[in-house]
Amino acid sequence: MSARADTPGAGPAPTPAELSDIPLLRDLDPGALDALVAAAELRDAPAGAGVYREGSPADGVWLVLDGTVTLRAVPRGDEDQAEIRTAVAGDSFGEEALVPGLSRRASADAGARGARLVAVPSAVLERVLARAGRDHAWRERALGRSVIRDALATSALTRGLPPDEREQLAAAARLARFERGAPLFEAGDPAECCYLVVDGLVQLVDEAQERPTIRAYLARGDLFGDHELVSRTPRALSAVAAGTSVCVQIPAAAFIALSDRHPALVERARRFREQAWAAQSERLGEAANATRHVFQDLYRMQMARSLLVIDQDTCVRCGHCAWSCAQTHDGVSRLIRRGDKLVARVAGPASARAGQPIGAAARSLLVPSSCQHCRHPACMVDCPTGAIGRDSDGEVFIREALCTGCASCAKACPWDNIHMAPRLPGSSSRGPSGPEVAAEDSSAPGQSTKVAVKCDLCRDYEAPACVQACPTESLLRLDPMRDVAELRHFLPAPAPSAANAAEPDRADDGPRSRSGRSSENSSPSALGRTSFAPVLGPLAGAAIALAGLGLALHERIVPGAGLGLACGLAGGLALLGLAGYGVLKRGVRLWMKPRRRVSAARREAGAEPQRPLPRSRLRPQLLIHDALGIVALACVLVHAGPRLPDSPAGALYLGFLIAAGLGLFGAVIYAVAPRRLSRLERRGALPEDLAGERAALIDRLYQVSSGADELVKALAARILVPYARAPLGWLALLASGRDLRAEQARVRARVSAILRGPAEAGADAARAGSAREDRAGPGLDEIIPVVVELRALGARRVLTALLRAWLPLHLVAAAVCLAMFALHLLMVLA
Repeated sequence: MSARADTPGAGPAPTPAELSDIPLLRDLDPGALDALVAAAELRDAPAGAGVYREGSPADGVWLVLDGTVTLRAVPRGDEDQAEIRTAVAGDSFGEEALVPGLSRRASADAGARGARLVAVPSAVLERVLARAGRDHAWRERALGRSVIRDALATSALTRGLPPDEREQLAAAARLARFERGAPLFEAGDPAECCYLVVDGLVQLVDEAQERPTIRAYLARGDLFGDHELVSRTPRALSAVAAGTSVCVQIPAAAFIALSDRHPALVERARRFREQAWAAQSERLGEAANATRHVFQDLYRMQMARSLLVIDQDTCVRCGHCAWSCAQTHDGVSRLIRRGDKLVARVAGPASARAGQPIGAAARSLLVPSSCQHCRHPACMVDCPTGAIGRDSDGEVFIREALCTGCASCAKACPWDNIHMAPRLPGSSSRGPSGPEVAAEDSSAPGQSTKVAVKCDLCRDYEAPACVQACPTESLLRLDPMRDVAELRHFLPAPAPSAANAAEPDRADDGPRSRSGRSSENSSPSALGRTSFAPVLGPLAGAAIALAGLGLALHERIVPGAGLGLACGLAGGLALLGLAGYGVLKRGVRLWMKPRRRVSAARREAGAEPQRPLPRSRLRPQLLIHDALGIVALACVLVHAGPRLPDSPAGALYLGFLIAAGLGLFGAVIYAVAPRRLSRLERRGALPEDLAGERAALIDRLYQVSSGADELVKALAARILVPYARAPLGWLALLASGRDLRAEQARVRARVSAILRGPAEAGADAARAGSAREDRAGPGLDEIIPVVVELRALGARRVLTALLRAWLPLHLVAAAVCLAMFALHLLMVLA
């Protein structure tokens, strides 16, 4: 992908003479210059114009032909941007594009006189420089030193360091890349260098405990491993890359010399680090087990730009999100409603900037299988044909016409969010601004029968279909590092949402704008106002009041004339309006708005207003549907009265009452069941998964019991298995309101009490009981979660059946009612 991803607009190609004046490209052979000319693009940036924003995708290196460009970033520990360096004519900037996976480290703006720039795709520049032979080494070192220099300039270590000493430190250091799971060093290793994290995530692990314990997470700008250098001691902890990570390695001699010359700088950096680690420990303590998943897969949360989450406390498991996705994508859904659950607080960026504490309203969120448009997409790197691209908005897309069906991307995705599907006849490829590659028929010679598919954020529409089609407004796409409160307070947020919050996003105006943009009214209200509970009381009160009014008025009217006739006609019209909601719900493409593409130049100039956070289009329609149901009920009661007529009209009346009763029952179930069901689920599962879950849990119970102590087996046979098999145990668990964790604690306490024996027993008996508990503890901790899930399975099945069963009956009753209403109308008119 060319550097146009983070540039304001297309321009002409530079001439070989203009490129040969750049010191980095001087003395290149004519063939290399011709290759650069073919790929490079010329840009004229007016004074103060933005070239790219900090945090945006880095796909190209920039060269300055004339004028100046100022690079600014937020140094570690500061809140405001500071100038890193100024690139003048002949300089390069944006060299981080040469390091796979890095995003922009700073924001670049043209100087007071403007600038004339050349944008060169990083892959082309690397290939051309490699042809320079022995001259390539110094060019490579110069580019790498620029990346190191910019990284050091934004760290807490070098704040206040003279530029010449910072340059010396950059000359001594080197870049190192570590893949996920790779150790940087292990406990006991000699300390030969310290590290500064440029990008990615590193874990410090204490392996001296019975189980390895994570002591700290290190992100961009963190310095570590320096204490052992100065004290000349072996490593006390191990450092492991939690995800693909890039670090600056500072040799021991260079760092010790810096520490001797500027002990105050090093001490300040250490104090900053210790404060950050203390804050991490505090946040981990606050989160406890509630947000365990967030921190277990912190790398995923850090990489995701647009993470789809489903609020399990309000989701009614109707599956309309996956269905609407399939309807929008030619019958192949890119959303699978299975995945991990996390309990997290979703809050807006304003509270983070103001330093307000995390709110107490934690939500139970499901992370289904759906592309999260990573900041550094692993799938794009492994695609051999370039079928996977990333547009100027940061959205990752697949050109189906270029896909060979090799499944490399599906294997590369760490979270299995890419799937192989049959290639449809006439399948097309969509690019950043419409069709990029001509559609090819699947029967064409050499065309693969399979093609990679994934969520593309409904590129042809203003907002994702799944978000718009959710009737309970339970779906949201968010940026975890910005919108999940625990993470935002735990690790530094992506730069554009903090440093540039007051100005329009420029090149980084993608999934944030269409699926979770930072705004004052976005995240906090996006999850939390979707429950049916707040409207259930008013609806029930209105239904009872109008029903009583209708029955009272019926005694004073004539059904076939005046008010009675008007109420009958109004009820019939309301009935037709109620049916219209079903048509609207199924016609997804009828109400989805096509996406209006905006040029990068207009976005750079701030001429395009910020798009609002996408919301459900069906939620208001559902509320109107409920209101119409109340109106229809009142009108029919006024028209027909409290008794069933002994005529075909009586059948119509009965059918309407059945449909209305099922609708009210559904409203109650929607308000009550989701939250209770969420408390009893450990992972997100589809309703069809429940059929085989009991067998899977029994298998797990046998596995964890087979190697357990004899005492544990005896406790399982006498206490735990009968507990799981209790006929109405699921009902007792449901009525208690406890979640799985609370129920596990209750069962564990009960078993512990049995092991310890009576409280009035003597000291010898107490010691024996304590020994029994120590002996049985590990085995019980493995068995109790399984038996609790077995007990909860019955409640999950009942709640899921109630959520799903009433709607087909309601639809059948409504269809019969509509047919009988048409017959009744014909009879009246005849």
